[in-house]
Amino acid sequence: MERVTIVIPVYKESPSNDEKRSFKQCLQVLSTYSFNIVTYPSLNITYYETELKTAQLNYSVQYFDKSYFKNIAGYNRLLMQPHFYKRFNKHTYALIYQLDAFVFTDELQKWCKKGYSYIGAPWIMSNNDGLVFTGVGNGGFSLRNINDHLRALHSFSYIESPVTIFKKYFSGKHSLKVYVHLFLRFLKQLTIINNTFHLFNNYNSNEDYFWCKVVAKNYKWFTIPVAEEALSFSMEHEPAYLYKLNHYQLPFGCHAWPKHDLPFWKPFIEQEGYHLP
Repeated sequence: MERVTIVIPVYKESPSNDEKRSFKQCLQVLSTYSFNIVTYPSLNITYYETELKTAQLNYSVQYFDKSYFKNIAGYNRLLMQPHFYKRFNKHTYALIYQLDAFVFTDELQKWCKKGYSYIGAPWIMSNNDGLVFTGVGNGGFSLRNINDHLRALHSFSYIESPVTIFKKYFSGKHSLKVYVHLFLRFLKQLTIINNTFHLFNNYNSNEDYFWCKVVAKNYKWFTIPVAEEALSFSMEHEPAYLYKLNHYQLPFGCHAWPKHDLPFWKPFIEQEGYHLP
């Protein structure tokens, strides 16, 4: 069984120039691994297949329903579905590589050996104390343990605690009719929705928050690294600050490099042989 495979979501026929750079870099740096193009049946993926065939790489195409590729909400649903992870369960890990990611060196085996359930770039924000970490980790360039993700999606735990929901629904004074309505809503939260179990999961935010803010909190066995370690895996927001924290060393890869501080990333991207305007 191959330990890890590369998963590249594709939702448009013609990638941008930046996406072409990201795709080409992925094929070059991670050429010893198998690749999976994740898309829907009616999309023309000639460009991607031509590049993979020209590089003589091992790849397959994994088709899912078109609804998962219409918008971000659809993509979030896909990555919280067991049938997505089951496509790759002959592997221990899957590296999700969206086409706004960029990989610098092949450190994939090193990160697999660490044994985490999930690794992604740390989240960081500014407050009165300066820049502070708020968690780990972004899903656009992320390493995922397939069995741990499937285990979580087949396990029962509340996404939002019943106590929190009760306080939210019943903290004020209401008429009897409103109380009945709130009670029925509360009952749904305890039974058919609001659960990590995939059939009862109505989570409608970003899928990476689901894994790292909900699942990792609910299950001690679902492990993620601390931010100080994760920044060596990937960077997204505030890359110049994280680069300094990482002792001026590039991470394994990065995400959203054209969007977050392109002037910082430009010389590193160009060192890989790409000209940026």
